[in-house]
Amino acid sequence: MAFDFEAHNVRVIQENDGAPWFNAKDVCAALELSNPHQAIKSHVDADDLQKMEVIDAMGRKQPTNHVNESGLYSLILTSRKPAAQCFKRWITSEVLPSLRKTGAYAHPAAPAVAAPAATALLADSLQSRVAALLAIGETMARTRGISPGAAMSAALDAIQSGTGIDVTPFRRALPSPTDPVHATSGLLPAPNSCDDPFALVDPSQIAAALAIGTAEVNARLEEIGLQSRHGRGEWELTEEGAEWGNVAPYVKGELRPHSLLWRQEVIELMLEEAA
Repeated sequence: MAFDFEAHNVRVIQENDGAPWFNAKDVCAALELSNPHQAIKSHVDADDLQKMEVIDAMGRKQPTNHVNESGLYSLILTSRKPAAQCFKRWITSEVLPSLRKTGAYAHPAAPAVAAPAATALLADSLQSRVAALLAIGETMARTRGISPGAAMSAALDAIQSGTGIDVTPFRRALPSPTDPVHATSGLLPAPNSCDDPFALVDPSQIAAALAIGTAEVNARLEEIGLQSRHGRGEWELTEEGAEWGNVAPYVKGELRPHSLLWRQEVIELMLEEAA
């Protein structure tokens, strides 16, 4: 069977147990991933991938890569294109409900026995919870100073704790925590992270580099307009500061408030402003 997403045709094969396998080439085209082979190799686990026969334009059977639902989400997380968000919503709101409408992924024409109504309702409820948590993550990603990687990491934490779904395979698709554009949650730089020119640094590391106290670092960052205190007395990024730093979200089990992490270039900026 096939589903139409905008100008793309996404083919789906269902096995005897009703589990859907999505044509990987079609998925990558819809997600605007220009190198399907590399995307699959880098982000899809072997267990989530298999060759399945499709009929080409000349009527020949050709073995083609297909991904299961887990592999599909890994590819969605890989794409940074705006189309990825639309594609994800299309998958969760149209394709999967259509595949599940008789229960247990059963195809309407298949002889499989439909799942009990309670099971079907449970599947729909679980899907709705996951979709809601992903929507919250998208909203977080639009919040000043919270990177897309940090927002998705928090959403995955919520999905795993709230549904029991193992999100480990999806975490592999997240950007590196040392990437200043996509810093992920809960990972503060190591004390020697200044050796890495792309690592983010916290106020204590800036203080060590400038041989001043942490309180003075925060005061200077406020003075040059990169951060300010909000109602609870915690520091938050200003509009200009969002260009220089990210928010490291709260880590489960720790009592510290949200921390601000900064690009190392902010040290040079502070020196220039002090001159």
